[in-house]
Amino acid sequence: MISAYCFAAALAASVAVTAPGAQAALGMEPPEVARAQLLLDHLGYDPGDIDGREGPRLAAAIAAYQRDHGMAVTGRLDRALAHRLLDHVARQPSQALRATAPPRMGFHQRFAWPSRMGGW
Repeated sequence: MISAYCFAAALAASVAVTAPGAQAALGMEPPEVARAQLLLDHLGYDPGDIDGREGPRLAAAIAAYQRDHGMAVTGRLDRALAHRLLDHVARQPSQALRATAPPRMGFHQRFAWPSRMGGW
């Protein structure tokens, strides 16, 4: 099973950044901003488009995360917050794994020859 951190890191690495020369506030590069956007989205906060750019929706998502976790609400992304987001996602199980229904038996599993004939 792939941990949530590996899943998030792989997705963040595959995000195409639209403005490679642009640098976000507080020294964060666009790929780092895109990773934070992806992690916030995974945690249930809406950062807007995952494009590596800071905007009002990302600031609102950061402020909501900070408020929910008892941090000083600044609405700004910095390296400490980025590391905290990574730690938070790595500690919890994946939302996708929790939302997946258990497999059901299909026709072939119920009516296969060994089970119909008394099993093995």
